[in-house]
Parts: sequence; structure tokens; C-alpha cells
Amino acid sequence: EWISTWVSHSPERLACIWQMPATGIEDAIEMLRDAQKAGAVGVGLASWPSGQSLLSREDDAFWAVAEELSMPIHVHIGLVPANYTTQKVAAKKGGAPQLIALATTMSRMPVLIAETIFNGLFQRFPRLQFVGGEVGAGWVPYLLQEMDDRYRRNRYWCEVNLGDKFPSEYFRQSWKVGFVRDQYGVQNCDAVGVDNMMWSSDFPHHINDWPNSRYLIDSMAQGIDEAKKQRIFCENAGELYGFL
Repeated sequence: EWISTWVSHSPERLACIWQMPATGIEDAIEMLRDAQKAGAVGVGLASWPSGQSLLSREDDAFWAVAEELSMPIHVHIGLVPANYTTQKVAAKKGGAPQLIALATTMSRMPVLIAETIFNGLFQRFPRLQFVGGEVGAGWVPYLLQEMDDRYRRNRYWCEVNLGDKFPSEYFRQSWKVGFVRDQYGVQNCDAVGVDNMMWSSDFPHHINDWPNSRYLIDSMAQGIDEAKKQRIFCENAGELYGFL
């Protein structure tokens, strides 16, 4: 809750996202309403609101309120079960396991995107907005291709009916992906979706390029139409969070 006070000192440039509890639907809805009243511009999830391992209709009560309040839903890298616990590891941090984790931060997001779309979430809540935080963008065109193809081939025997839209259209409508450094994604922004991309600095973590952020942006956006560059690096986030 302290974050709302912190950003209030510079509201023209700062806004906050509240983290939701993983203790059941009623607690999550209560905190969601509190977040909106406190001026938050969105909420973050560490697990599905119901605490289930998979998305379920039990979560719909939360999505209904989020849509009603126009509160975007954020998932940072991935979700974990509500009962997840960490274990102390004697070995020092680092090594190959650490690099594997750092280099594959996007690996869980395709599953979550497919889970929301194939479960008809955005048919029931068409104004709901999701954001994948720090997950990159260059992989998105392949996922959209595969979702559309698998849906076309298997929708009847799988008994999944997405109405008059294909999976890629629901992605365009309801998902945004945040990236820190993704030259390939920016250069292929038309395939990703210009309106579906938002740059983030991740300051002050070591992956960020401050104080050379503008150099990084210009480097990634070489040859990109200026209007598209503005959408990706400014306007998409500005509109989503109410700065524009």
C-alpha cells in the first residue's frame, strides 16, 4: 500500500500497480477495489486469483470487477501456485542454472497467453487488459502463428469455440508485452503488433541501461517509422495508464 503514497509526490510521471494476494477470490476482489480507490493504474498477479494451478471459471468474479474498474492485469514473467514455497539451497547463487533462468524469462508467458485465450476469457470480458511484464516480444509472432494453426485444426474435436475471432485477434485485443532490450522484437514490430508492445527500463536492476536509455531506444528502433517508435516507447503505456 505504501507505493500509492510514494508515487503521489510526482503523479504527472509516476503511477503504481498493486500486488494482489493469493488467498482466495474474496480477498483478491477486496484488494482490487482498494487498489482502484487508492489510485493504482493496475494490479499484479503472482497466481490466479482463485489460487488454482490452472485458470478456472472461479476466477471470473475477479475478472468481472477488474473489467468494471478498467484495471489492467499484470503478470511479471509467470505465475506460481498459491501454496508455492521456496527452499534454502546450500550452493552459491550463479552458475549455469542462474543463466538458464535469466535467459528464458519469457518461457512461461506463451502458456499463460494461450490459457487465457483458449479458455474464452476475452469473449466473456472483452475490455479486460493483460500485460506480460519483462517477457520480451520477439517470440510473439511464432506463438500467434501456432495458436491460430492449432485452433483451426483442432477446435472441433477439442470443443473450443472462440466465436468469430482467431486466437491472434484476441491477443491483439487484450494483451500487451513488456520488453527491456529486444532488438529483434522492435525490428519486427509489425508482426508482434505495434500496439501490443511497451518498453520498460527495469531500473535499477542490472539488466537496465540507464543512464544510456535513450541510446538503447534509438539503437533498437533504427529504421522504424517514427510514429511506431512513439507507440512502442511512449504512447501505448501512456494511454494504458492514463498519462495521455
